[in-house]
Amino acid sequence: MTQKIVSILTFFIICIIVYYWFVIDESRIEAMDDLVSSDMELKGDYNSTTEKYERFDLRLIGHGKHLQQLQEETEAHYAKYAVKMDSIDMAFDRISLEIEQLEERISQKLDRISDEINGLTESFESYKRTNNRSLREIKNNIATLQDDYLAIDKELHPKKYEEKKK
Repeated sequence: MTQKIVSILTFFIICIIVYYWFVIDESRIEAMDDLVSSDMELKGDYNSTTEKYERFDLRLIGHGKHLQQLQEETEAHYAKYAVKMDSIDMAFDRISLEIEQLEERISQKLDRISDEINGLTESFESYKRTNNRSLREIKNNIATLQDDYLAIDKELHPKKYEEKKK
């Protein structure tokens, strides 16, 4: 009986192995084939993605180098601009100083001219007073001389003045 049980068990084990071999193993093999084809597709996708990533990375590197070059050019322009602005500032400072000096000289000259004009005005006023005084003296002298002349003329030609009185 043990032999029967063993043979039945052996039969079932063989059936299970055959079933596993033809049914379960076949589905597993099909799943593995599907995985292999899926892996191939994924490898293609992965390769395509990595290729695009590498191209994108190269493009970013190119852009980075271009941006770096632009930054260096911009920094050089800023440096030149700063030098020019310093030069212009110095020129403006120099011009400003020269303008201040000119203003000071002009104000000094105007003050001297004003003083000279005041001096001339005072001299002219003094001359005018002196001239007026001299003119009055001359007029007084002329009036005195006229009176003296009339007096002398009256003494020398009394007849001429007598007729005028009548």
